[in-house]
Parts: sequence; structure tokens; C-alpha cells
Amino acid sequence: MRSTVSCTKLTIRHKRYICPRCYRSGLAASSAKHFTTSSPDRRPDGSLETSTPDRTPYYSFLSAASSSSPSSSKSFIRDHLRAWSVQNQKVKKDHAEDNFASGARLTVLPNSLFIEESPTLQDDVDWDDASTFDDHRTTDTDDGISAPHARHGLEIGDLIYLNRVYINIRPQFAIYLGTRFAQEQFFLADGRWVVTTLSPFTSPVISRFAPKEEVDLILRHLPKKRLEYQDRHLGIATLHSFADHVPHVDAAPLLGRIVDFSDDVDSFRRDNVALLDGVYDILAHEDNYTSPSFASIVEKLLGRPSTQVSSAETMSIFLAMSRDVTRINFHKVPQSKNMSTLITPKALHRKFEKVVDWARDYQDAAARAALGINVTADLEKNPLSSFIDKARRLILKSRKIRSPTTTGQLGPSTAQSTGSSATATQETGETFSDSDKMFLEFLWDCYVREPMGSAGRTRHQSIGSLLLRAIGAYPKMRLERNIGSLLLQELGVLAPSTQSYDHNLIVHVPGRRGSEGLDALIEEADKSCRDAGWRRDFTYDAERDSMASLRQPFKLKAFAVDSSKTFIRDDAFSIEPGTVVPNSTWVHIHVAHPSAFFPREHVFGHLAEKLGQSLYTPTEAMHMLPLDLACAMSLKSGSPALTISTLLAHDGSVLDVKFQPTILSEVVFLQPEAVDVVTGRTAEEVASLLVGGMQETVDPLCSEADLEDAQEHRETLMDLMRILLARHDARPSELPQSADWSALEISSSVFVSDAEPFRRDHLSESYHRLGEPEIKLVATRHPHCSRLSELQRQRDLTTHAMSLAAESAGKWLRDRNIPAQFIQTVLDPDTDLASLNQADKVSAAERPAIVARSSPGVLLHLNAKQYVQCTSPLRRYRDLVVQWQIDAYLRAAADESSHQSHTTRNTQLAFSKDEMDEHILKSHDRMGSWSKVNARTARSWQLRALFRAFHFNEAELPPVWDMVVIGVAKAKGEDDDTRIRGQLMPFGSTVQLLESQEKWEAGVKKHQYLPVKFEMVDQGSRLISCRAVGPPSDTPTCTDPIKIVPRTWQSGPNTSAQGVEADVVAG
Repeated sequence: MRSTVSCTKLTIRHKRYICPRCYRSGLAASSAKHFTTSSPDRRPDGSLETSTPDRTPYYSFLSAASSSSPSSSKSFIRDHLRAWSVQNQKVKKDHAEDNFASGARLTVLPNSLFIEESPTLQDDVDWDDASTFDDHRTTDTDDGISAPHARHGLEIGDLIYLNRVYINIRPQFAIYLGTRFAQEQFFLADGRWVVTTLSPFTSPVISRFAPKEEVDLILRHLPKKRLEYQDRHLGIATLHSFADHVPHVDAAPLLGRIVDFSDDVDSFRRDNVALLDGVYDILAHEDNYTSPSFASIVEKLLGRPSTQVSSAETMSIFLAMSRDVTRINFHKVPQSKNMSTLITPKALHRKFEKVVDWARDYQDAAARAALGINVTADLEKNPLSSFIDKARRLILKSRKIRSPTTTGQLGPSTAQSTGSSATATQETGETFSDSDKMFLEFLWDCYVREPMGSAGRTRHQSIGSLLLRAIGAYPKMRLERNIGSLLLQELGVLAPSTQSYDHNLIVHVPGRRGSEGLDALIEEADKSCRDAGWRRDFTYDAERDSMASLRQPFKLKAFAVDSSKTFIRDDAFSIEPGTVVPNSTWVHIHVAHPSAFFPREHVFGHLAEKLGQSLYTPTEAMHMLPLDLACAMSLKSGSPALTISTLLAHDGSVLDVKFQPTILSEVVFLQPEAVDVVTGRTAEEVASLLVGGMQETVDPLCSEADLEDAQEHRETLMDLMRILLARHDARPSELPQSADWSALEISSSVFVSDAEPFRRDHLSESYHRLGEPEIKLVATRHPHCSRLSELQRQRDLTTHAMSLAAESAGKWLRDRNIPAQFIQTVLDPDTDLASLNQADKVSAAERPAIVARSSPGVLLHLNAKQYVQCTSPLRRYRDLVVQWQIDAYLRAAADESSHQSHTTRNTQLAFSKDEMDEHILKSHDRMGSWSKVNARTARSWQLRALFRAFHFNEAELPPVWDMVVIGVAKAKGEDDDTRIRGQLMPFGSTVQLLESQEKWEAGVKKHQYLPVKFEMVDQGSRLISCRAVGPPSDTPTCTDPIKIVPRTWQSGPNTSAQGVEADVVAG
């Protein structure tokens, strides 16, 4: 090994690696020691070891500037001068206000409210995101089934640009080697393998980059066991990231491929510099945020379809765009290979550049003022000065009504004690100039809009911190995202109850920013609905019905079990004895049939595809189809329907499945709670919490009249329940191996009344919010671990009926080889189903993953051979797609020209298999985004209720709660954070466990319960900080009923601000 001597210090240089395949010099072979569990990637002197290549493409230096850190000086003189400078500045600031008021020469910038500097900004950690836990990684489906592991959509041999893992590696190319024991495995461009829990990444996926035989050469060197780390203070083993080197002989083939690929990427960059540097100008809209897919961007830039674009061209475009972090952001839905982008509009970017210039001028003035130079004239000309003054006035006015908190949320309004409406507002008396609005837009873009970029801190975040410090209202606080949001709340431009989806520019929520195209489509669909005469009182018209020739009258009563407040009813069911097979029963599931009245090419079809599903939040409903159309198609007497008929034997086995377009003669509406009573379903104890209610009267879930209506049909409903339970019991015996693991199910709901509606122009006007919405939390009081079979058996009648419909539809489609969106289970190679069934408790991360594919497969979570959701075509696009497929087949089957030789080969289906695969991919991306938005919205309102109850004394909470341990976070959130995370029983909020003085948490195991007390409800991090007050146990320790009502119901009006705890208030 060569060495050089410089300044008497010996420096070891790495040998240059020579590829044995092509004899080209490539990536350096590191001579570092092997990693160890306690201190990975360290040299003997303690510094981190990295493998740096001798030649790398331009992308490898993208993060170099941000990752470097200056070494601290140990000079006594320099430390003395620095201390003197700090003290001198503090003395000057103490007298700054007096000098400014008297018109004297200004040498220090004024700071009207507070003068203390904030500590260094730290990166936000989304503790509520399942990916922050080592072994609690889930994705929820509409059926409430947790689907872990399949989070990244990668296949073995795929190449990505890996820029974020939990060990010390630089951004570089990586080849996916597979997933074992819930950990992803990669081969890195620096010649190492790495096993880690991969965070959601943003990178193009180069499919099948590496052949299996070359991947197998690396796999032989990877660990064969689960990599875990056992903290001596915790009783929970956590997954451990680890890396090590691969011998040159085995690594050479893959390294050669990566080197060649890097050369191609660099070559395209050199030949297309002008194009790549001008990407933003080509893509950006003048006035609106846009979020095109990355694949569509590549096609637009190169002018040819993606099938004709090379992998190197795709990656080069991505790397070039990745450098423009303030204008272009990448985002990716878990489990998907697709990426979307978020592009800032040109007009807004120009405004942001002005804001940056004004902030830097202000900063320069501060530096010159520190040197004794009079900067009064410069400040008067700078629009930032007037904005700061206005912001301070607004903040002082706001704090007379609402208290700011260190969690980044305003407390409840003191004006609500006067009986103000929950949506009442009051003008602040301040108007915003054009420059003020530019600062507000900038702050909103930095701290509120979602999703945030994956590049970490940018210069915009630095300028945002400068603005927060200049206003000076938040001392001794990290000036991060939640404080930026707090500022906008205190300025009156952001409602305290605002939700993340109101500011999400990727999901495209109707009426929000970034959804201009969707809003135009909704307007077009509404116009088409009016022009066509669709009304809520619509009566059947055969001339509009494409299935009219096949539609038959259905004489039996159809029972629609849904809330009386529901406008849209998708499904109903009937039952009748079988006439051919003894002791058999026909179960008929009737589904609304919109697909018969418009094709997929219609504007209604385009709107449904764009939205993907109806969107329901605790405060509003956004319908997938125009409301009048959906109500017209809703099931009622005389309505058209698509009837799924399943013939069941007395033992629950399926004998036959048929589809028939029908006209329902009579539909009977029943209340779900009344049906539960009549069918003998056990009513579980319910926990509830209410804040903000002004009346003590509570409407019953069902009235005596509802019970009488259900009782009239008791015999029919009981017969239906018996045969559906028989089908449930028969499913496991039809599989080679069935699932029956033990799981903990936490069921909770959130209801919100009188929330302030979202205003699109909220950044242009300032209001004080005088009221508070009413929030009600409802949950099963005693969630308990049960076997899968027991949990499914306890479902209500409607759920059992819809499961049968999905199973039967899947069988009918499978038998005819019709592509559809089949929901199914994918077993991890390391998953032993028998072991899962025998375990006492199985976490969500240990359960098999759920995916959607165009060909059938087993859904173990229901032990169904096949499963296709089809019972909500008015609310879910994928159900509407299934109906188009079925309609096309039924029409072709009825055609005289098809005779008896009819197969799918001579049927023109609405979706071919390739089109269905594409639909599934797009549908997954939409549903994945909405699933996260819906979960976060419900959790936000849940925490808002607990925040008001605990910190502002709006309701009396129990002193002790149960927390069930679910995992360990990768890093500490606070100094006394134990890293243990759990769920608050019974509402399910995420808990951050802090150290207790008695160390009750020592040795606690996963799935155990800990009695805890509240310390803080933090809406910013979406966590409740708690401390243990007793030892862990295997069963819950808090069993008292939970019926929490507002204090105003007990002791008169509530003076909310008087109950604020001192350590929570920021001012």
C-alpha cells in the first residue's frame, strides 16, 4: 500500500480498484475495518469511515456542501473575543428600543417582543409516522387490515439512488437485494452491502438492473439472521442497521455495471447541459403549483414515450432536477415505483426571490449596525421592517384572545365563554400590503404547505428562521415547522383548526391550492349533471340504461342498512331459499349500478378516476361523483342495481355465483344499531370524550321506532346472519393453510361540529377566530387481543354480507379470466404462517403484506381464495371499474353472435390486463396518499380534543391511562425520551414515553401495558408525552368507564386561558 509523508503525519491512501471484467479503474476498494454493532463505520481514531471513489459522476457531490461542518477552535484568545462580542451585543440590545423610539442613530436592530436568539434548528421527526418505528410498519387498507413490509415497490435487482438510510453513507447508487426479517438489503456503489430499515426514498427505480446470478454472488455474504440490538435499559430488541464489505471478486460484476451506468449518466449530462439546466423554465406554470409525474416529465423533456427512454437518461434528468431543491420537490407513495413532483409557480418563485433579497438586506443591515453604522434609512426602505412591525401588533392582539404554546398551536379562544359561534370571526384591523402577502406566502411555503421536500434544510428554511428571529416572538424555542405555523396562526391568516390536507399540493383536495385542474373537472361534471337532468328524485329511465335489455325485476325485499342521515346508499341485501339444491340458500347482494349509465370516457368517469374515491374527513365530505348523480343512483324502491347472487349450502360452501342487472321492487331502510340489537350482536362498552359542546342533550344512536322496524324483519335478518357466519366458518377449510393469528384491534372515531370552512384566500386577510368547534371522540373502551377468526366473526351483518359479495365477485371474475383489482396477501419468504398462528400476539409488522394485482390470489386476512371490492361504486373508483368489466362481459355473453363459444378472448372489456395493471398502480398511489391524509386528519382532531381538555382544562381527564407498547423509535425526541412508543388506550393516539423517576419502564416488553400520566399533548409532533406511574403488566390496569364531558356541563362557563400550564405557554 502506498503512503506519503506530509507534515510528519502518515496518510493512508486506498488502492484504486481495477475491475477484473473490463480492467477499468472504478470505485475505490475501502480498506476500512469491519463494522461492529456498538460502533459501526469507525476508524481506530474514532472518526467515521467512508469509502470515497476516485471517480464519481457529478451527482455524488450534491450534498457535500450541506454535510460539511467546521471544526471548533480551541484558541483561548478567540474564545475570549467571542464571549466579549456576545456580551457586547447583549448590552446594545438592552438599549435598542429606547434609541429607536427617540430617533437616535440606530446601531442595533430593535426587537419589540423578545430579544433572545433561538437554538440551532433541528430536523423535524414525524413520530406519528409508522416508518419511524423499528418494528411497527403498517399500511392500512379500507378493510382496516394492516399491511406491513411491502412499502417500497422494489424488486430484487432494481437500482435506485439511495440518499437516506440510518447509517453513515453518502448518497449513491444502490442495488436492491431483497427484504429479510423486515429489513431491506442493498449493494452500494462503494462496494459494500447494507442492511437497514429503509425510509421512504425519492428516486427513479431502474427495474431489473442486475441479473439474478450477479445478485446471488452478493447474497452469500449477507447475514442469515435478524440483525437486532438489545438496549440494556429496554426489554425490546430493535432492528439494527449494519454494513460490511464484499470481496472484490464477487463485487466486481455489479461494480462494473454501476461504473458503466455512471458513465452513461455523466455523458448524457454533458451532451444536454442546456436542457437540464432549463428544466424548471420548461415545466413550471406561471401562477399555479403543478404536480406532474416524473415519468410524464421525462417524456415531455425528451419528446418521446418512456418506453424509448434509457435508464441513464431518466436518472440524469432526476439528478439534475434534484439540485433545484427550492423550486422542485420529489415525492413518492410507499409501495409504489412511481414518483410525483411538486413545482413552484414562476410568479411565486420571483416573489420568493424578492423575499430572500429583502431578508438578506435586513441581515446586512444588522451586521452594519453592529459596527456602529446608522442603518435607519435602509430599514425604512426595506419592506421587511414594516412587515415585522405589523406582525408584532397582530401577535399582541392575538395573545389577548388565545395563548400560544410551545407545541406550535394556539390555545382555545377566551371569547368562547361569551357564547360565540364556533365559526365566529373578528377582523383584526390590519390590512396586508402586496409585500406583506409575499412574506406570508413565503412563510406558508416554508412551514405549512405539504408535502415538504425530501432535500432537508434549504436556503428558504434559513430565511424563514431569520424572519422568525427578527419578529422575536418565540424565545428559547427551535424555530422549526410548528413555530412557523404558530406565527401564521397568530397573524390571523391560518385557523388553529386547519388540517394538513387543506395545504397538501399533491393529493389534490377539491377547493384547495394546487387542485385547479380538478376544480375545473368538477365544474364540468356538475354542468353535465345539470344538463342531463340528473336529480335526487330521479326515477328509472330505460333509455339512459346501457344494460336495459338485460335488466330484470327483483321481487324480494332488499334491506339497506345504513344511517338515516346518509344520502348515498350503495348496497342492500336479500335472502331466499334455494329451489334446486336441498338445504341451500341464495344470498343476493344488490349494488348501485352507475356503470350502466355512463362509460369510463365520460366526464363522470374522468372525475371518478381523478379523485379515486369519495373523501370523508371529520368535518366534510367530498364526493367522487356529482352529488345529484350519486343520489339519483342511490338504492331505493324502483332503482336499478347489479345483483350478486351466491348460492350457499347449509355448511357455508359456495355452490354457484351469478350476476344479474335488476330493478329493485322494494327497498327497506334499517338503522345499523337497531340491526345489531335484533341480530344479537354484543354491544361493547364505549369510551367517549367531548369538548366544546354547549348542550347536554345527546341524541340516541337509534330510536324506538328504529328498533321496531328492525324487529319486524328479525327472522329474515337472523337467517341471513346464520348463513353468513356459516360461510365465514367454512373459508379456512378451503385453503391449504389458513390464517388465525392473534391481533389487537383498536377502534376509534372522531366527530367534529361547526369547524371553520377552508378559505382559499386565507393568506390575504387577517381574522381573530372567536369560537371553538365541538369535538367528540368515541372508541371501544376495552380493546383486547383476539384471534383473527374471532375478530372477523364479531363483525356486523353488513360487513359479513359485503365480504361475501367481494369473495363471490372475485370467484366469478377468476372463473372467466377477467382482469380486475384482486386484493391479496403476499407472504414474506421468512414468514412462517404456522408460527404466526401459534404466537400469543402478532404485531402489525409481522403480518403478511396486502397488495393489489390484476390476477387472483388468496387474501389470508379473510381466508378468502379471492377478493375484489365491488360494493361501493358510488364512492370508490376501483369498484366502478369492476362494474364496467362485468357489464362488458354480460353484454357480450347475451349477444346472439357469441353463441356458446363465448370467452374473454372475444369480449371487448373496458380494461385490458395491461390497462388494469396501470390502473392498479395509479389507484395505489392515490389511495396511499389519501389513506395517510385521512389517518393524519383524524389523529389531528383527536389530539386537538385532548390538547384542549388537558392543557386548557376544558374537560376533566382521568389521572392515569393505559399505554400499550408497540415499538422503539430510532432516535430520541427529548432528553428524557426513553424511545419507547405506544398507543393510548382506548383512543389509539401515539405516546412518547418519558423517563420516570422510579424507572418503571425498565425491562418493559412489546405488547405489555404501562399505566401512564400525561405530561404534554403535542399537536406539532402528533405525540402525547407521558410518564409511567406503575410497573408494566400483561393486561390493562385502567378499567373504569370513560365518559368525559365538558366542564361547562358541570360548573358553568369555562375560562380556558386560566387553566393553561405555565410550561406550555410560549409567551
